[in-house]
Amino acid sequence: MKKLVYLSTALAFVASLSLGRGATLAAHQQASMSVRLCTSAPYNIGADQHLTRGLWNGVEIATSQWRGKFKKLHLILGKPLELPDGKADGSAVDPAKEASNARQCLSDSSSYAYIGTLNSSMAQVSEPIIDRAGMGMISPSNTNPVLTSPLTKDRSTYEPLFQSHTLKYPTYYRVVNTDALQGPVGALYMKKVGIKSFYLVDDQQTYGAGLANHMGSFATSKLGLSESGTGHLDTSSTAATATSAAAVARQAVAKSPDAIYCGCDEPYAGPMLKAARRAGFKGYFFGGDAINDVSFGTFSGGNANLYKTYSTTVGDPNKKTSVAGTFARLEKKQFPGFVAGPYDGLAYDASNIALNAIYKSAKAGTLQKGSLLKRRSSILKYIRTVHWPGTSNVISFDKNGDLTKRLLTVWKWAGSNWSLLTAYTDKNIPSYLKSTP
Repeated sequence: MKKLVYLSTALAFVASLSLGRGATLAAHQQASMSVRLCTSAPYNIGADQHLTRGLWNGVEIATSQWRGKFKKLHLILGKPLELPDGKADGSAVDPAKEASNARQCLSDSSSYAYIGTLNSSMAQVSEPIIDRAGMGMISPSNTNPVLTSPLTKDRSTYEPLFQSHTLKYPTYYRVVNTDALQGPVGALYMKKVGIKSFYLVDDQQTYGAGLANHMGSFATSKLGLSESGTGHLDTSSTAATATSAAAVARQAVAKSPDAIYCGCDEPYAGPMLKAARRAGFKGYFFGGDAINDVSFGTFSGGNANLYKTYSTTVGDPNKKTSVAGTFARLEKKQFPGFVAGPYDGLAYDASNIALNAIYKSAKAGTLQKGSLLKRRSSILKYIRTVHWPGTSNVISFDKNGDLTKRLLTVWKWAGSNWSLLTAYTDKNIPSYLKSTP
């Protein structure tokens, strides 16, 4: 009988050791689960360096703030995966590189959300790739309405798993308003300052041509402004940009418009303004959020050309919210000497929303269960239903992935940087204007 007791005790002891080792292993596996964000932007393009460095700052600061909370859930929050989507020579963004970036992010099983892109044209490449993997994608700067269009043909192209009802929620979201609002806001302010005629220029890029079209059609059909003519820049090289800008400037000056509106990225709008002033244009110069950066002063040839120069942007990077104040202090501390750009705080907002969703899914136990697609897509409901206190506003999304609140701002160049003039919100934007017409 004693032998049986001893044997039972021995077996129980061995079992306890095995159970202990199993529990220790399980705890170790849980503690070793790593997660992180991916971020794709033209980090390797010199002309976009200030914009993209600010975007990176926002992603990095948000990540550093969440590490402590993640640790309490036995998650290791790693450094964001930085993915440059420019060509190897740094001349322009590269669709093939953006597609590669999306796949590289997805190949890393610790990656759970995609922050980007800077350019809408690049999002058109990566959005369907990211959607097919069930991963959340949040952009701090994309403004092309097609990315969130509810039309079946667009949803089938950009959100195939959501359109087919494989996923319950969209995978793509943005924390900015679209050009369907930004273009008209520019036109509204042009009319406010007494502009009656404008010459419409674009850089033949996805963003610029789209923005110019939204502004021009609203200005002529709804506000009665006169379009004096149109011009298109050749941006195939630096020399081609300069040559075509000079030619367009001469054509514009010959029409004597009150304003030139340039639907252009910053490296192309700058030469256009410089050429216009050189050709004798003394009127107003307007552009969109792509020029709303301190580096525009360099692209345009300095302050001598920047009088009567205005821009719109798709949020309010100057808003004095408590979150904006906190972020500004952190950015100054972690990146001393850096002059804040238009997308820093918005990238911070996008990253916070993604990390909050990952955290909530982990807390609910869904981040750790099932296939990789199921684990990644488990965060989508927390993005879709979020009410996040952002740097400009409380952020929430509609069923398409667009902001529920409209907030855009108008700026004027003053001294050595942009100065905020006014904000446009639901109170003074016509109710019939929507993010996706």
